Amino acid sequence: MINADLSDEIPKSQKKINRSDLMGILGRVIKHLDNKAVAGRLSDPDVEKMRDSKTRLLIEAIKTHGSLLKDEQIESIEERIKSLEEKIT
Repeated sequence: MINADLSDEIPKSQKKINRSDLMGILGRVIKHLDNKAVAGRLSDPDVEKMRDSKTRLLIEAIKTHGSLLKDEQIESIEERIKSLEEKIT
């Protein structure tokens, strides 16, 4: 289950998730969805709908976080290029 080590509580302080952590979470989501596709639906449609909804939210959060990581890396590269350009001139 993808939520095995996740708490329902809002964290008091959130540590920054790096790309490796993000890939691990995404790997668990993919395995979960693959198992679900093979095993089929649960007997309770309401539980299944809730799980699907939370899975969609998690996927969107992963996309957003990945995008922010990429933006941060681009900003870092831009700063390094600017610094190098200033040294050349």
